[in-house]
Amino acid sequence: MSFWVDETQAIKNAIEYAYNQKGCLLVAGAGNQINHPTLRFPASHPKVHSVGGITKQWLYYNNRGSDLDVVAPNVNIISTANGINGTYEFYGGTSFSSPQVAGVGALLFSKNTNLLHMDIRKVINQTAIYTPQMENDPTKFGNGLLQAYKALYAIFQANGIIPDYPAQLTIINYNPFTLRWRTVQPTMESSFVSHYNIYRSKAPNRYNFNKVGETAHNSENTFTVWNEQLPLSPGIWFYRVTTIDSDGKESITSNEVLFNSGIEQKIGSNHQTGVDIDYNLEHNYLNPFNPSTAINYSIKEDGLVKLVICDILGQEVRTLVNEFQNAGNYSVHFNSGNLPSGVYLYQLHSGSYSKTLKMILTK
Repeated sequence: MSFWVDETQAIKNAIEYAYNQKGCLLVAGAGNQINHPTLRFPASHPKVHSVGGITKQWLYYNNRGSDLDVVAPNVNIISTANGINGTYEFYGGTSFSSPQVAGVGALLFSKNTNLLHMDIRKVINQTAIYTPQMENDPTKFGNGLLQAYKALYAIFQANGIIPDYPAQLTIINYNPFTLRWRTVQPTMESSFVSHYNIYRSKAPNRYNFNKVGETAHNSENTFTVWNEQLPLSPGIWFYRVTTIDSDGKESITSNEVLFNSGIEQKIGSNHQTGVDIDYNLEHNYLNPFNPSTAINYSIKEDGLVKLVICDILGQEVRTLVNEFQNAGNYSVHFNSGNLPSGVYLYQLHSGSYSKTLKMILTK
């Protein structure tokens, strides 16, 4: 968003919808009113990544304020000319700074499709830098100057720029509701884990993750656990976890788990680079079961995945997965709910792969 306007409810609604339900990274120029102490709307909205400008002389050129995220070059930026086909001109202003930040965000998304918009914003802010020329006025540049390469490098594990993210997040208990993940063991000598943050969202606001708790780090434990403090109302809930180091830096979020009113639990992809994964549907465990069982499967290539439960006549009685997924290993915890005892079929479809197995529910 390379504009500023007076606050309107229509734009606020659009921002909330794009952020909460579509997972969009929202970027806006801070405005070009020199010496103005506050950001202009929509850059001032808390769910928008606000971008200021910096000149070749390392001077700020923008509205400023405590909520400014980063700055990017804003002088002599080449762009298509307004209203003139096929020509280019050099322009200035935060309208030409914000697209640079949006472009870096798109680059990070292309390298890791598991990232959230909040991950992108966090990585860009934590990898921005202050130069000696900027130190004379540190209040006007937000977190500092955009660093595209450093931001890209930071999203990979064991790089020492930001902490490593927790892996193998799963749900291990429903009463009390308990999350578990593999304890992060820092790979850099200078990196010390402080604690973990737990984030939660609820459909239809699928991507509106809010911090709901934190728990201490103990390197002697193979896994770390956290119990949900409040009873969950009916609906679809999503969880992710991050690592916080001793300097206060935060990792990108872990894989995601889903809890659907006690019906199912899905563990996100646990794909490891360099490890061959083929299509596979495993026998459920426990089998026979009552009231719940785990179904593990693997998909070789990114694509649409459907996992359904059918009765013995082949009639679909429950859809556990019906979405696009990345290649990797997955697990779904199936709770039979009010289904009667009997033999059931579970079927996995992904691309040209299809497999059906049998399970027995006893009550």
